[in-house]
Parts: sequence; structure tokens; C-alpha cells
Amino acid sequence: MKRILFIEDDPILGPVYETQLKAAGYAVTRATDGEAGLSALQVTLPDLIVLDIVIPRIAGVELLQLFEPPNLVAQHCLRRAWLGRPRPKFRRWA
Repeated sequence: MKRILFIEDDPILGPVYETQLKAAGYAVTRATDGEAGLSALQVTLPDLIVLDIVIPRIAGVELLQLFEPPNLVAQHCLRRAWLGRPRPKFRRWA
């Protein structure tokens, strides 16, 4: 079973994503701030890290810098940032 470390502080989106990932068959460890995420990395090595950029204690950007080589602890790192901007409008191809 693939392991995902999910670092998200949003009290609504976090549990929703966590539930969906578990339902899809992934083993999910959720952290709600950067320090908890860093602590979770000391316990288990995930196959994937889903990281919110704006999180308390250690910001996602700072936490991401800790993952840079030679300290890369996961094969892939997805970054999701909520910047409060409207979604871009995409044109449909004819």
C-alpha cells in the first residue's frame, strides 16, 4: 500500500481529502502544521507528500526547502497553494 503524508491545516478540506485518499486505498498520515509534518517524516517515509504552502509553525515553502537534495525524503512532492486568487478561465478547444 502506498503511503501519503498529507500536510494541510484547513479544517474542512483536510479531512475531506484525507477520507478520499483513504477510500482510494492509500495509507494516509495527516499533519496540520509544518512541525507535525516534519515529525511525521521521522516516523515513516512516505511515497508521496502533499504539502499546503500556507501552514502554521513551519511554512510549507520552508518545509519544502528541507526536502531539497541531498535531504530529499520522498520521490515526489506536490505543492498546493491557496493564494485567494480566482481560478483561471480556460478556453475550450473547438
